[in-house]
Amino acid sequence: MDTRSITLTNYLVIPILKLNHFGKIISYEEAAHIIGKHFSNISDKLINTLQLQQQTGSILSIDLLHASINQKMEELKLIPFSSAINLTRNLCLTLTYLYQEVIKT
Repeated sequence: MDTRSITLTNYLVIPILKLNHFGKIISYEEAAHIIGKHFSNISDKLINTLQLQQQTGSILSIDLLHASINQKMEELKLIPFSSAINLTRNLCLTLTYLYQEVIKT
């Protein structure tokens, strides 16, 4: 396979397949654990919020449950998730890749 085929597959075909739910789909709990690895200070809050949400059918007061979920969500809004992405490094990698592609053609 040439570079263009690989690029087309990685950046167009695979994302389209994932949008249509082909491939592995993770649960909310798995996603919370993955996010928790990057943001250790919110790992427990995410998992607690998911657990509270799953208890909506239990004998707990619905109003109390909704208040607890809303409180956890407000606490999570204060976390800067954009800090997980190193834009400078991504830009450097992108420019390097594009530069190599221009040289090859």
